[in-house]
Amino acid sequence: MPRIVDHDRRKTAILFHALGLFEEQGLADTTLTQIAQKCKIGRPTLYQYFRNKDEIFQFSIKYYTDNMFQRYQKISTQKIPVMQRLQEIFCSLANTMASERFFLRSLVNYYAALCVAGREKEFLAGIRRRTILFRRLLLELMQKAEQNGEIPPGRARDVEILMVLSQNIFFQVGVFERQYDRIIEQLIQSTLLGMTQAFSPFSAN
Repeated sequence: MPRIVDHDRRKTAILFHALGLFEEQGLADTTLTQIAQKCKIGRPTLYQYFRNKDEIFQFSIKYYTDNMFQRYQKISTQKIPVMQRLQEIFCSLANTMASERFFLRSLVNYYAALCVAGREKEFLAGIRRRTILFRRLLLELMQKAEQNGEIPPGRARDVEILMVLSQNIFFQVGVFERQYDRIIEQLIQSTLLGMTQAFSPFSAN
């Protein structure tokens, strides 16, 4: 009987083996032959999943961001106050940044290499699509918080404050390797507390 191959599982396995080699040797010094050998498959089989290293890295971005967004969506439906859901989303974000530092550093290095080659536009377009989904989720929660009276009228439009918070966490914890400590927790809490105040420097005219 022919062996049934779970293609999604194999593709994910190739991804993790490739990322391990990228971490050990660097993206530029890792070859597709080495990746195939690490996965114990032939190079023609590898080509069925990825044609080059760029495709592997693009898939890794989709894999990680999709998993993160699924977690945030699950948190967003919890039966707890909306502002508490937002706090849990940002704590989850900080935890992910702390646990996936290699991938995040690789992401920054990959982007830098694309900039040198003049190929960053496609990469940025993909990141923007995922950023828009995250922003939309935050905005929906902010609008619910406004409807529930958890934040004052008009504060939902200040969702950009939360986007800046997410970027701060990304760089501080993920890229610059700051510990996910009490200061980061206080940053999250104070930002969300500020959203509950009537005054907003972003919405003031």
